[in-house]
Amino acid sequence: MKKFLPFILLIVLPCVGFASENNTNRVNLMIMPLKNMTEKDNLAGSENYRILFFGPVYNFVQIIPGVSLPDRDKLLSMKFHGSNITTFAALNPSDFIIYGDYALKGKTKKDQKLYINLYVWSQKLGAVFFQKSYTSGTDFEVLDAIDNMLEDIVAQTLQKQLDVATLQFSGFRIGNEKYGLYINDKYISDVAGNGYSMNLKVLAGQKYQVTLRNLSTTAVAFDQTFTPKKGEAITIGYYAVGVIDIPEIPNKKSKSVYDLYLIHAAETNKVSEKTILSNIYAGRDYTFWLIEDKTNYIYTNTFTLHDKETVKIKPVVKGFGGFSMRLNLNDGLLFVAYGDYFWNNWFYTGILLGISPVPLIGDWGNAFPGEQFMLSMAGGIDIGAYILGSRGSQGFRLAAGVSARYYFSVIAPELLKTSMVFSPARSFVVGPHVMLEYEFLMLSAGFYFAPLANFETYQFPITLSLGVRFHF
Repeated sequence: MKKFLPFILLIVLPCVGFASENNTNRVNLMIMPLKNMTEKDNLAGSENYRILFFGPVYNFVQIIPGVSLPDRDKLLSMKFHGSNITTFAALNPSDFIIYGDYALKGKTKKDQKLYINLYVWSQKLGAVFFQKSYTSGTDFEVLDAIDNMLEDIVAQTLQKQLDVATLQFSGFRIGNEKYGLYINDKYISDVAGNGYSMNLKVLAGQKYQVTLRNLSTTAVAFDQTFTPKKGEAITIGYYAVGVIDIPEIPNKKSKSVYDLYLIHAAETNKVSEKTILSNIYAGRDYTFWLIEDKTNYIYTNTFTLHDKETVKIKPVVKGFGGFSMRLNLNDGLLFVAYGDYFWNNWFYTGILLGISPVPLIGDWGNAFPGEQFMLSMAGGIDIGAYILGSRGSQGFRLAAGVSARYYFSVIAPELLKTSMVFSPARSFVVGPHVMLEYEFLMLSAGFYFAPLANFETYQFPITLSLGVRFHF
């Protein structure tokens, strides 16, 4: 199958650089969104820069090992103003509080610029110890301003030089699966769709544990740690895959041809029974077809294959349950008819009725003058199963079963006109039998236990009969 590929795509693009030492002391930071100080004339659209500044700075700092930050939504919802920093710091203890403001100024859009003020407040000093202003255009220059701000924040709070690397997330093949992306146990974003991509700047020389957690099952799909060097770009992608197990098809007809297909959208692949298909793209729907003799679609199954899941297909030939009739000669009686019901293509239960015309001679003849025959009859049950072949299969078939019969006599209708009280002889037999079949012809042999005279004596009759079988 064309899509059978390894389930993790991991591409590393090395660049020259060096790693910084890991920070061993945990630093508690609070990064507050910059306050919008834009005047009314330029207010339109200026509020967008609040998140534009906050998002990249927060994402970069929160995954640095040894750094603790409050939840993003909590910071965005806090009421804060630089004028009450002392009171705010007392209520929200942190080693450092980063805050500031910005204003969008300019008479025309072409002339507009952003003026940014950044402050770093120290809990240890109880005062602002770093302050800097930045000026930026409103287009791509904003990214340069953010980089400059990050460089100063890292240097002032972590005493590190801003050596930057990049984690590039792309090349995802996950179908309809959805994951949560975590870095150093910090939630970054949801990952959905095959087109997901993101470039994330990180501090070089630090360890970053990248984890993908399936949002449906909570199972960890991917977990790997990277230590990027300065300037290095590591590309990380993921393939969601599963396993499809196709066992042997049971109950096949000996002369039929069976074809198996696995279908996704417009892609159709012929597969084989007794096969395990590994590394199949997951997160999408598949349809399995079993076709008999090129035209008979006898089994179909549509299912969704999830990431790291094993789906076991259970292809079956449609059951041949239904009625069947056997007609036998010399099967303990001259004529015996069986009515069988097959619960599937091999197991049956049935009833039987047999008759034999018995000549009336001796005392029986004297008891019924004018009559030549009476009918000896038997009724019973039969239970059996095929042990070679199955109902409807071609070639030779072998079945075995057990039957129980009750023999009794029914006299010709003239007997009913007499006033004699008649008590005919009765007997009961039970035993196993086997049947060898070919097409509709049948050869049967049975071995029975027959108690007589109220169990005072016993017989063990053996029967050998010919017959035919018809399925309906």
